[in-house]
Amino acid sequence: MASGIPSFSSDRWRLPLLIAGLLIAAAGHPRGNSMLEMLSSPIWVRTHSMTLAGLVAMFCGLLLYSHSQSGMTGDVRRWTRFVIVATGLEVVEMVVHTLAVVDRDHLAAGAATPVLSVHLAMTVAIYPFFAISLIGFIVASARTRAIGSWWLAPIGILGATAHGLAALLVIVGGNKSVSFLFAGIALVGLWLILAALWPLPKRATSTLGSEV
Repeated sequence: MASGIPSFSSDRWRLPLLIAGLLIAAAGHPRGNSMLEMLSSPIWVRTHSMTLAGLVAMFCGLLLYSHSQSGMTGDVRRWTRFVIVATGLEVVEMVVHTLAVVDRDHLAAGAATPVLSVHLAMTVAIYPFFAISLIGFIVASARTRAIGSWWLAPIGILGATAHGLAALLVIVGGNKSVSFLFAGIALVGLWLILAALWPLPKRATSTLGSEV
């Protein structure tokens, strides 16, 4: 078990990751058997705006983490870069995702849906990349005890896997019955909360700043 005491003053990445986790875990996702039903949900803008804010906080937290951990191993550094890029892309996608509501009436009328179409295309491309990058980051950082632990890793891995598969199975595969997988990002939020609060082991806190 970790034995160091988490410090929000010295580890500045903890607070934004905690905020990110709280927002993402609490956001939820509109339900519906079709895209039109989900776009028509009164919670579409609220839930996606919360997720967007959470992703922005996550991006900031990861940037702070990458600059503060001078002693991180090569694997952790590499996966941190990947997940920062992937999270940045998720932020851009979530902006378009949220704005897709403007095409609700167009979709109902069978007209062109440019914003929705761009959102769906970006989802298919970005969600799997985000999932792979986040899983790699979680595994690499758990292995070195740089952030979180193996106790927490399965939560984040399960959430990231569900999030990535949702885009492929629902949008590409057309399997609307598994649309609940989109809500898997809530588990990513839970992992962020726990990782932000999880203390580093004493050996890590004593060496992170001194290793090359």
